[in-house]
Amino acid sequence: MNTNVMKVARINLQGNTLDQGWFKYLTLENGKPYMVAITILSEIFYWYKPTERKDERTNEIQYKQKFKADKLQKSYQQLADSFGFTKRQVLEACKYLVKRELIAIEFRTIIVNGTRHNNVMYVEPIVKNIEKISILYQDPITSESDTLPHYNERGSRIKTEEAPTLERGTNTKITTENTTEITTNKKTSRHKFETCDMEHAKLLFQLILETNPDHKEPSFEKWANEFRLIRERDKKTNQQIVYLVEWSQNHSFWKKNILSPSKLRKQWDRLVIEAKEEREVKKNEQIRKHSGSHGRFAKEGYEKLPEPTRKWRELTDEERAESQKEYENNVEWLGEDA
Repeated sequence: MNTNVMKVARINLQGNTLDQGWFKYLTLENGKPYMVAITILSEIFYWYKPTERKDERTNEIQYKQKFKADKLQKSYQQLADSFGFTKRQVLEACKYLVKRELIAIEFRTIIVNGTRHNNVMYVEPIVKNIEKISILYQDPITSESDTLPHYNERGSRIKTEEAPTLERGTNTKITTENTTEITTNKKTSRHKFETCDMEHAKLLFQLILETNPDHKEPSFEKWANEFRLIRERDKKTNQQIVYLVEWSQNHSFWKKNILSPSKLRKQWDRLVIEAKEEREVKKNEQIRKHSGSHGRFAKEGYEKLPEPTRKWRELTDEERAESQKEYENNVEWLGEDA
């Protein structure tokens, strides 16, 4: 026997378990394993797998839950930090797992040490469905048994057909017809949007989900095409789009009203104006902190003012205007027509 086999046998690894079946049934549109979703599922599965303790007197195996609450509390950010994913990747993977009924997510309002916390995320596995895609729990597949459904990233079930026999003939003709049909369909349903437009669509939806986890999933192709119009017709850059999407979804009023790219496009100019005004207010507050208007600066004297404040006071009006213009040019990159 290989010596390394014996060495590995002595190593008691702790951590997540990945079932081989998951690599087959949790896939992306291109058929490759959806590693983010698989990793998240394994993490949730690990936390729900109890620790075993053996009673020395009775030799009975006792099980202990790893977490304190009735369900596991894990946020998207915590899951992202654990594996080096982005929050967006984890959010999309969780949505993928929820859609396939492999996990359930619940958002609660809880009180901790007298402080109210809203939208605290709790997650749990749906064990009966995880069993169905796990090799460990599968019955041997016979000629009479059904094969397990295979899902791609969009959730469409992939059909498993019988292999052609001599009596049925070869599948050369069938393959040619199918290829032609698929190619034709792709040409007729194809949009001109690019990858960045689809990313913008998914970003907006993911941010909407943070406010309302039950928000209905849109037609991403339609959303992506709308973002294409924002880029091509309205002449907005990807940087501008991402900034305004994130700003609107962080705004107490606009996150309730900007629920589609068409609404974003319609309100674009107003959003830009408000974003600029908000930034201007923050900038003025920052300047006031170093303006010397506070009583303690007046009492301590001009020479004890912070150096940036003293330099600002020593500038002429013309120099101040030039400095202010330079500052605005450095931070200004929102729409030119706004």
